[in-house]
Amino acid sequence: MAFDRDRFVHLLQQTRRPLQFAARQNVRKIAVLQDIEARLLEWLDAAMALQPPSEIAANLDACRRLITGFDRANPSTKLRVITTALSRLDHLEAQIERPKIWRRESLAVSFPAPGEDVDSNGNTVTPAMPTISHRSGRGTPASIHSIAPPVAIHGGQGIESTTAPPPSSDIFRQSMQFVKGVGPNRSQMLQRLGIETIGDALALLPRRYEDRTNLKPIRSLEVGRQETFEGMILVSGSSRTGRGRRLYEIIVGDATGTLRCLWFQFHETYMRQRYRIGQRVFVTGEVRINPYSGQRKEVHHPDLEIIDADEGQPLHVGRIVPVYPGTEGLHQKTLRTVIKRIIDEFADQAPDFLPPALRERLQLLETPQALREVHFPSAATDLEVLNHWASEAHRRLVFEEFFLLELGLALRQRETSIEERAVAYRGTDRLAERLRARLPFKLTKAQERVLAEIGENLRRPHPMNRLLQGDVGSGKTIVALLVMLLAIESGFQAAIMAPTEILAEQHYRTMQGLVQTLGVRVVLLTSGIKGRKRRELLETIAMGNVDLIVGTHTLIQEGVGFKALALVVIDE
Repeated sequence: MAFDRDRFVHLLQQTRRPLQFAARQNVRKIAVLQDIEARLLEWLDAAMALQPPSEIAANLDACRRLITGFDRANPSTKLRVITTALSRLDHLEAQIERPKIWRRESLAVSFPAPGEDVDSNGNTVTPAMPTISHRSGRGTPASIHSIAPPVAIHGGQGIESTTAPPPSSDIFRQSMQFVKGVGPNRSQMLQRLGIETIGDALALLPRRYEDRTNLKPIRSLEVGRQETFEGMILVSGSSRTGRGRRLYEIIVGDATGTLRCLWFQFHETYMRQRYRIGQRVFVTGEVRINPYSGQRKEVHHPDLEIIDADEGQPLHVGRIVPVYPGTEGLHQKTLRTVIKRIIDEFADQAPDFLPPALRERLQLLETPQALREVHFPSAATDLEVLNHWASEAHRRLVFEEFFLLELGLALRQRETSIEERAVAYRGTDRLAERLRARLPFKLTKAQERVLAEIGENLRRPHPMNRLLQGDVGSGKTIVALLVMLLAIESGFQAAIMAPTEILAEQHYRTMQGLVQTLGVRVVLLTSGIKGRKRRELLETIAMGNVDLIVGTHTLIQEGVGFKALALVVIDE
């Protein structure tokens, strides 16, 4: 089935509307939203059913998990969810507009290199290795990139993929199709999760974990909770409800009572052959009460695992069980079984990118052990630690990701330090001085120092990549605007990219109000601008008839071109 892009975008816009409504008037409308979670999840599920590309599906799944539990959340949590969800929806729309060629070798990438930062005390600091911590919303960074015009994304510079196709002996690049238990059909399902190779499967980390080690007797099962119990199949067969709806029923019993397991979507032949009377099974699912059958306990569509005395430890119950991102047609049990097989066969051969001395000094697990523990943790591992991605296995894998990122940034920084700049900044800060004279406040010493440092960087013969960091309200935006005025005064264009449309509109209104008397031409470009107005706006930007462009990820979509873009600010 072909991916219906227009329908997908329509569903995203439907999801966006109530969230934007709640965000109005400084989020005072939150209290008006009641019982909205089910509708939002319905739209997101409908979007997922369209089978978008794997990278989009993964972001959509993250958005769905963010919305889950919205109705029960407190106002502060709802505020965080709304802000983050709108940002993710912006990113999803940007992804859907992005050309596939960006994933290939024709993409020239400019990474922000670590520069000198402004800390919360206004001091200039140079960051070393990144630290792993939970973000609290403080110190949100803005990356400033000075690049050579024109800014069409093209090959020839930056990071390119020039590696030859891997030999067949490289097992981590072998197709999942040839793994036992996968085959062509399941391989296509796995591709929707971004899993095409054995290496991809190892890198698909669980999104959460469930503790299924605590087996309870049926009599002690609590209604409304996810429970795991053991029993014998007493009844197995299909039937119909009073309204004619077909269902499959398995009654499981132990010494304390019985419980009904019901399926409303099932393959009867498979169910009869798989689950037979007299078999002992582990059952996991949410226990509920059926008010129409004498308040009997039921579990709908539970996980069942047959107890086989000849097998080792059960995979789906009786242990801490990983729960992976899902896709239509691929059951968690199937995905878990496939990944367990890959872990058993290939984890020990996984390469370790960290130097042994570094790993020992930081007391990090080796890669094979980290992979085994992150996918199938031992029973002694704390469930809360796992679900916060704070286990030793997670720490090892997260550190490696940051390590490789930092290494890439260092290599990029080295290339930039010897690259010749094609832009000559000839401005005398005339525009910046006129703006500063109109400001109702004086810049802090830290802002003055950072401006001087950036100005010095811009006049060097090499491109600049700089991270400007400070607390919320510390004045990063005015610093960025003053720097962009230097580029504009030199005859170039400047752009600032914000993560959400709301923030982009705020930046636009603020900057427009500050520079309109300076003769600086400012425009706003977001995914919400459509039709003739968008076409005219893109033409104006490409012809160089605007100086400062404020926007979202739309700025880096196909079809957006600039005449002389020399400075980019990314508000992160």
